[in-house]
Amino acid sequence: MVLGVRVATPVGTWEAGRSPASAAGPDLRQVILGSEGSFGVITQLTVAVRAAPAARRYEGWQVPDFTAGIELLRMLATLDALPTVARLSDEKHAPEKLAAELDDEDIMSFVAERTDGSIAGYAMAAMDGKGDVMLERLHIEPQAFGSGLAVDLLHAVLAAHAGIPSIALEVIEGNDRAIAFYRKHGFEVVDRREAAHGVGGHASLIMRHMLPMA
Repeated sequence: MVLGVRVATPVGTWEAGRSPASAAGPDLRQVILGSEGSFGVITQLTVAVRAAPAARRYEGWQVPDFTAGIELLRMLATLDALPTVARLSDEKHAPEKLAAELDDEDIMSFVAERTDGSIAGYAMAAMDGKGDVMLERLHIEPQAFGSGLAVDLLHAVLAAHAGIPSIALEVIEGNDRAIAFYRKHGFEVVDRREAAHGVGGHASLIMRHMLPMA
Protein backbone atom coordinates (compact mmCIF):
# COMPACT_ATOMS: atom_id res chain seq x y z
CA MET A 1 0.00 0.00 0.00
CA VAL A 2 1.35 3.40 -1.01
CA LEU A 3 1.22 5.84 1.92
CA GLY A 4 3.07 8.78 0.37
CA VAL A 5 4.56 9.88 -2.92
CA ARG A 6 6.97 12.60 -4.05
CA VAL A 7 6.81 13.77 -7.67
CA ALA A 8 9.22 15.95 -9.64
CA THR A 9 7.16 18.23 -11.90
CA PRO A 10 8.07 21.07 -14.28
CA VAL A 11 7.00 23.59 -11.60
CA GLY A 12 8.69 21.94 -8.62
CA THR A 13 8.33 19.04 -6.20
CA TRP A 14 4.88 17.78 -5.28
CA GLU A 15 4.22 15.57 -2.26
CA ALA A 16 1.03 13.70 -1.42
CA GLY A 17 0.22 11.56 1.59
CA ARG A 18 1.70 13.77 4.34
CA SER A 19 -1.66 15.17 5.45
CA PRO A 20 -4.07 13.30 7.76
CA ALA A 21 -6.42 10.89 6.02
CA SER A 22 -9.55 12.56 4.66
CA ALA A 23 -12.63 11.47 2.76
CA ALA A 24 -13.02 14.91 1.16
CA GLY A 25 -12.07 15.06 -2.51
CA PRO A 26 -9.95 12.68 -4.57
CA ASP A 27 -7.00 10.73 -3.19
CA LEU A 28 -4.07 12.53 -4.84
CA ARG A 29 -1.79 9.54 -4.31
CA GLN A 30 -4.03 7.38 -6.46
CA VAL A 31 -4.41 10.14 -9.04
CA ILE A 32 -0.62 10.33 -9.38
CA LEU A 33 -0.17 6.56 -9.59
CA GLY A 34 -3.01 6.14 -12.07
CA SER A 35 -1.74 8.94 -14.32
CA GLU A 36 1.40 6.88 -15.10
CA GLY A 37 3.75 9.85 -15.41
CA SER A 38 1.40 12.49 -16.80
CA PHE A 39 1.99 14.84 -13.85
CA GLY A 40 5.69 14.20 -13.36
CA VAL A 41 8.31 11.65 -12.37
CA ILE A 42 7.88 9.79 -9.08
CA THR A 43 11.13 10.16 -7.15
CA GLN A 44 10.15 8.74 -3.78
CA LEU A 45 7.52 6.39 -2.37
CA THR A 46 6.50 5.60 1.20
CA VAL A 47 4.89 2.19 1.40
CA ALA A 48 3.45 -0.10 4.04
CA VAL A 49 4.84 -3.64 3.92
CA ARG A 50 4.06 -6.84 5.72
CA ALA A 51 5.73 -10.22 6.01
CA ALA A 52 4.97 -12.69 3.23
CA PRO A 53 2.44 -15.32 4.36
CA ALA A 54 3.77 -18.73 5.27
CA ALA A 55 1.02 -20.31 3.15
CA ARG A 56 -1.59 -19.22 0.62
CA ARG A 57 -5.19 -20.42 0.62
CA TYR A 58 -7.87 -19.57 -1.93
CA GLU A 59 -11.59 -20.13 -1.34
CA GLY A 60 -14.78 -19.27 -3.18
CA TRP A 61 -18.12 -18.93 -1.39
CA GLN A 62 -21.56 -18.63 -2.96
CA VAL A 63 -24.32 -16.53 -1.40
CA PRO A 64 -27.97 -16.02 -2.44
CA ASP A 65 -27.55 -12.41 -3.57
CA PHE A 66 -25.31 -9.35 -3.46
CA THR A 67 -26.85 -8.03 -0.22
CA ALA A 68 -26.11 -11.32 1.55
CA GLY A 69 -22.53 -11.08 0.33
CA ILE A 70 -22.15 -7.61 1.83
CA GLU A 71 -23.51 -8.86 5.15
CA LEU A 72 -21.07 -11.79 5.06
CA LEU A 73 -18.09 -9.50 4.55
CA ARG A 74 -19.35 -7.20 7.31
CA MET A 75 -19.60 -10.17 9.69
CA LEU A 76 -16.06 -11.32 8.83
CA ALA A 77 -14.77 -7.80 9.46
CA THR A 78 -16.56 -7.66 12.82
CA LEU A 79 -14.98 -11.00 13.79
CA ASP A 80 -11.55 -9.80 12.58
CA ALA A 81 -11.53 -12.75 10.19
CA LEU A 82 -11.24 -11.00 6.83
CA PRO A 83 -8.73 -12.55 4.41
CA THR A 84 -5.90 -10.48 2.94
CA VAL A 85 -7.93 -10.06 -0.25
CA ALA A 86 -11.70 -10.44 -0.54
CA ARG A 87 -13.79 -9.76 -3.63
CA LEU A 88 -17.57 -9.78 -3.91
CA SER A 89 -18.84 -10.45 -7.42
CA ASP A 90 -22.37 -10.45 -8.77
CA GLU A 91 -23.96 -12.95 -11.14
CA LYS A 92 -22.24 -11.29 -14.11
CA HIS A 93 -18.98 -12.88 -12.92
CA ALA A 94 -20.32 -16.38 -12.35
CA PRO A 95 -18.26 -19.09 -14.15
CA GLU A 96 -21.29 -20.14 -16.21
CA LYS A 97 -21.86 -16.55 -17.32
CA LEU A 98 -18.22 -16.06 -18.27
CA ALA A 99 -18.20 -19.31 -20.26
CA ALA A 100 -21.36 -18.31 -22.16
CA GLU A 101 -19.79 -14.97 -23.11
CA LEU A 102 -17.11 -16.76 -25.11
CA ASP A 103 -19.79 -17.96 -27.56
CA ASP A 104 -21.54 -14.57 -27.83
CA GLU A 105 -20.70 -12.84 -31.13
CA ASP A 106 -21.42 -9.41 -29.60
CA ILE A 107 -18.81 -9.88 -26.87
CA MET A 108 -15.04 -9.76 -27.30
CA SER A 109 -12.74 -11.13 -24.59
CA PHE A 110 -9.00 -10.46 -24.25
CA VAL A 111 -6.69 -12.51 -22.05
CA ALA A 112 -3.11 -11.82 -20.92
CA GLU A 113 -1.38 -15.14 -20.38
CA ARG A 114 1.95 -15.80 -18.72
CA THR A 115 4.52 -18.19 -20.19
CA ASP A 116 3.43 -20.84 -17.67
CA GLY A 117 -0.17 -20.63 -18.90
CA SER A 118 -1.57 -18.74 -15.90
CA ILE A 119 -3.78 -15.68 -16.42
CA ALA A 120 -2.34 -12.28 -15.48
CA GLY A 121 -5.28 -10.17 -16.67
CA TYR A 122 -8.28 -9.97 -18.94
CA ALA A 123 -10.68 -7.53 -20.53
CA MET A 124 -14.15 -7.82 -22.03
CA ALA A 125 -16.14 -5.46 -24.23
CA ALA A 126 -19.77 -5.93 -25.29
CA MET A 127 -21.83 -4.38 -28.08
CA ASP A 128 -25.55 -3.73 -27.61
CA GLY A 129 -28.28 -3.83 -30.21
CA LYS A 130 -27.65 -0.19 -31.15
CA GLY A 131 -23.98 -0.80 -31.91
CA ASP A 132 -22.74 0.94 -28.76
CA VAL A 133 -19.68 -0.71 -27.17
CA MET A 134 -19.12 -0.91 -23.40
CA LEU A 135 -15.86 -1.94 -21.80
CA GLU A 136 -17.40 -4.15 -19.14
CA ARG A 137 -14.21 -5.44 -17.51
CA LEU A 138 -10.50 -4.76 -17.37
CA HIS A 139 -8.74 -6.57 -14.55
CA ILE A 140 -5.11 -7.45 -13.86
CA GLU A 141 -3.48 -9.16 -10.89
CA PRO A 142 -2.01 -6.78 -8.28
CA GLN A 143 1.46 -8.14 -9.03
CA ALA A 144 1.13 -6.73 -12.56
CA PHE A 145 0.32 -3.16 -11.45
CA GLY A 146 2.68 -0.71 -13.11
CA SER A 147 3.92 -3.25 -15.66
CA GLY A 148 1.99 -1.76 -18.58
CA LEU A 149 -0.26 -4.81 -18.83
CA ALA A 150 -3.45 -2.80 -18.26
CA VAL A 151 -2.40 -0.41 -21.05
CA ASP A 152 -1.74 -3.34 -23.40
CA LEU A 153 -5.17 -4.84 -22.71
CA LEU A 154 -6.88 -1.47 -23.15
CA HIS A 155 -5.08 -0.84 -26.44
CA ALA A 156 -6.08 -4.31 -27.66
CA VAL A 157 -9.73 -3.52 -26.93
CA LEU A 158 -9.54 -0.14 -28.69
CA ALA A 159 -7.76 -1.58 -31.73
CA ALA A 160 -10.29 -4.38 -32.06
CA HIS A 161 -13.11 -1.83 -32.24
CA ALA A 162 -11.57 0.55 -34.78
CA GLY A 163 -14.35 1.99 -36.94
CA ILE A 164 -16.84 2.09 -34.04
CA PRO A 165 -17.69 5.73 -33.12
CA SER A 166 -16.84 5.36 -29.42
CA ILE A 167 -16.44 3.03 -26.47
CA ALA A 168 -17.73 3.68 -22.95
CA LEU A 169 -17.15 2.26 -19.48
CA GLU A 170 -18.48 2.63 -15.94
CA VAL A 171 -16.23 3.28 -12.95
CA ILE A 172 -17.12 3.75 -9.30
CA GLU A 173 -16.92 7.40 -8.25
CA GLY A 174 -13.97 7.77 -5.92
CA ASN A 175 -11.84 5.16 -7.69
CA ASP A 176 -9.35 7.91 -8.44
CA ARG A 177 -6.60 5.63 -9.73
CA ALA A 178 -8.86 4.08 -12.36
CA ILE A 179 -10.36 7.43 -13.36
CA ALA A 180 -6.89 8.94 -13.84
CA PHE A 181 -5.78 5.89 -15.84
CA TYR A 182 -8.72 6.08 -18.25
CA ARG A 183 -8.44 9.85 -18.61
CA LYS A 184 -4.79 9.48 -19.59
CA HIS A 185 -5.88 7.15 -22.38
CA GLY A 186 -8.54 9.38 -23.88
CA PHE A 187 -11.68 8.72 -21.82
CA GLU A 188 -13.77 11.62 -20.51
CA VAL A 189 -16.62 11.65 -17.98
CA VAL A 190 -19.95 12.07 -19.80
CA ASP A 191 -22.49 11.06 -17.16
CA ARG A 192 -22.96 10.23 -13.48
CA ARG A 193 -25.24 7.55 -12.04
CA GLU A 194 -26.48 7.56 -8.48
CA ALA A 195 -26.10 3.79 -8.07
CA ALA A 196 -23.64 1.72 -10.10
CA HIS A 197 -24.71 -1.61 -11.55
CA GLY A 198 -24.44 -4.27 -8.88
CA VAL A 199 -23.15 -1.85 -6.22
CA GLY A 200 -26.23 -0.31 -4.70
CA GLY A 201 -25.79 3.03 -2.98
CA HIS A 202 -22.49 3.94 -4.66
CA ALA A 203 -22.47 6.50 -7.46
CA SER A 204 -20.58 5.76 -10.65
CA LEU A 205 -19.23 7.71 -13.59
CA ILE A 206 -19.72 6.90 -17.27
CA MET A 207 -16.59 7.63 -19.28
CA ARG A 208 -16.40 7.61 -23.07
CA HIS A 209 -13.56 7.55 -25.61
CA MET A 210 -14.09 8.61 -29.18
CA LEU A 211 -12.42 6.19 -31.59
CA PRO A 212 -10.81 7.07 -34.93
CA MET A 213 -12.98 6.08 -37.86
CA ALA A 214 -11.45 3.46 -40.16
